[in-house]
Amino acid sequence: MSVVLCLIAFCQLTWVPGYLLLKLGRLRPAGRIQSMAYGFAFSLLANYLLVYLLTVLGFYRRPVVVGVLVVESLLLLRLWLRPDNAWLKVRIAEWPDRLRNCLAGRSPGEILLLVLSLAMLGGWLAELAGSVGRVFTFVDTAV
Repeated sequence: MSVVLCLIAFCQLTWVPGYLLLKLGRLRPAGRIQSMAYGFAFSLLANYLLVYLLTVLGFYRRPVVVGVLVVESLLLLRLWLRPDNAWLKVRIAEWPDRLRNCLAGRSPGEILLLVLSLAMLGGWLAELAGSVGRVFTFVDTAV
């Protein structure tokens, strides 16, 4: 069982996030070797940024990491089952109409909740941008 978990962990560290970024970003490397190199580099970058983000936000716990692995696995399965990526295509010109349709018939309280949620998300992103590098200025007591 632990051998299987080691193989899953190795694939997640070295290949899965990069492969997902290549596919979701619709990047087309010239060949298999270039695709593997980009996938490996993107995986390292994605894992580094994910660990940094989860640590800064205080969410770097086992259930969250397992949840990330499950989401990556589901995305990978989805891409393998439907490789044309038709489910990813969203036209930017349609966004205002979709937003109007989404807000139509909503109460003012629901719209206020949406605005407050977006404001909170913006605040968290601003805090994240302002804390780049701060995570390395204190000692981890678990080590």
